Amino acid sequence: MYKKYILTLVGGLLISGAVFAQEANQDTMSSTQTATMPVLEAQIVIAKQVVDREPVERADTFSVSDGQLVGWTKITGAQEPTKVIHAWSREGQDMAPIELDVRSSSYRTWSRVTLGDQPGKWTLTVKDLEGHILSSKSVEVKQATDATMPTP
Repeated sequence: MYKKYILTLVGGLLISGAVFAQEANQDTMSSTQTATMPVLEAQIVIAKQVVDREPVERADTFSVSDGQLVGWTKITGAQEPTKVIHAWSREGQDMAPIELDVRSSSYRTWSRVTLGDQPGKWTLTVKDLEGHILSSKSVEVKQATDATMPTP
């Protein structure tokens, strides 16, 4: 009986020691992973077009008659080639995400979205490949006014 008690006690200590060691390893891994992950930063500009890799006709309000929005992003902080995601949404409804290359520590990239006849609040959210939001910017797209329509 005494041997069973000692074996149970020793077995319990071994199991709790293994659990403690596993938790310690997980903490070490997560802090190591966090320390080695590059910190990306994103600056967003929404414009009508990009010329010579720079946004042109920047604004906070657009018209559906503009036909498209261009989301220009300057990504800094990449320590090696990676990718970012441009996630466009309209009135909170997600559009197809666009994966874009980042090839240096300071890199400019952009994506376009066709407006069609879809006024409302448009938002560009830039994310890393793990889904962390780097930056976000919203603009208002207005319906074409009667003043822009030709008179009969």
